[in-house]
Amino acid sequence: MILVYTFLRNLIETNKRYLALFYFFIGAFFATANILVLNEESLVAICFVVFVVTLYVYGRAVITDALTERTRSISVEFDSLFDLQLKNKDLLISCYQQHFSLITKVHSVLSFSKSEIKQVVSQREKMLNVLISNQIEQKLASILSKEIVILMSIQSEIVKLFTAEIRKLFTEKSNEQQRLKNVVTEESISKLETIK
Repeated sequence: MILVYTFLRNLIETNKRYLALFYFFIGAFFATANILVLNEESLVAICFVVFVVTLYVYGRAVITDALTERTRSISVEFDSLFDLQLKNKDLLISCYQQHFSLITKVHSVLSFSKSEIKQVVSQREKMLNVLISNQIEQKLASILSKEIVILMSIQSEIVKLFTAEIRKLFTEKSNEQQRLKNVVTEESISKLETIK
């Protein structure tokens, strides 16, 4: 059976042109022998079968070529789309890396600027402390010199009053004053003797 099938297949393949003519004659024979009744429905069916067979025989190569070309163009479009997606992925990765790099650089600049600002602030604080201590020392020195001047003027006033009272004591001649003179003189002499 397989042998007959392969023989018929090879025969059909080699004699395709003659096969169509053979089918035509068989159809004409069946029509003239009234085996095949030709009415409207059978004519439409025969025309449809002839159309499909003709379309298959002559249009198969064109349709196959068109479908092959369309398949090839769709494949090229898919390949280009895949390449574009790969490029987009690579671009997205590089953008993310740049973004991450920028963030790390900003953090490093921020930490560097914080440390520099701390150093500047500490230096300014030291300078301000030195300046304030110098100004306080100057103010205290000026206050001290003013106090010394005031104390010296108070002391000179006290000395003047005290000497005026002592002169007055020595210049007046009353008993009470005489007695006070003697007491002051004795105390002064005793203090002088202890100093030596």
